[in-house]
Amino acid sequence: MCDFELYASDEEISLQVRMLSDLYFLPLDAVTSTFEEFVEIARPEIQTILDYFEDSFIGRPLRNSRRPPLFHLNIWNQYTRAQEELPRTNNHVDGWHRRLQVDFRWTPSKFLAFFVCSATTTESFGARANAADGRRGAPPTRKRYKNNNERIVALVNDYTNRPKLEYLEGIAFNLKM
Repeated sequence: MCDFELYASDEEISLQVRMLSDLYFLPLDAVTSTFEEFVEIARPEIQTILDYFEDSFIGRPLRNSRRPPLFHLNIWNQYTRAQEELPRTNNHVDGWHRRLQVDFRWTPSKFLAFFVCSATTTESFGARANAADGRRGAPPTRKRYKNNNERIVALVNDYTNRPKLEYLEGIAFNLKM
């Protein structure tokens, strides 16, 4: 079992856990085979995490295929989004939803609130929706996050020129939890 103290104190285990979580930066067709390759080199201390990851995100092996995972690859894979330099989180959308809730909070009826709020703040909501889009008008990003993202995009774009596990290690060094 891999507890937090072991993760924090053993650099190799820390790296392997990060590499496992960075499988979402692989092309869809390479995730399962890279996971299988990774399992072969993984330390025994992270077996519990490997089992959980396989059940949730890869699917357990059957005779000729794999059991469907709890979360399908299309839901959590970020390879294409990273290539296109799109946001990998929806934090900006969450902020917009919080603001929407604040605007609706003081009106007794949610239905009535929609009409009252939309009549008074339609332009404001439109501007927030455009900011939430992520491809235009997104809020500025801190320099360290921008630099980190540029390194990730460079690694993703160089995927075909690296061995899979070396690629994962490169992503893991750039993304620390």
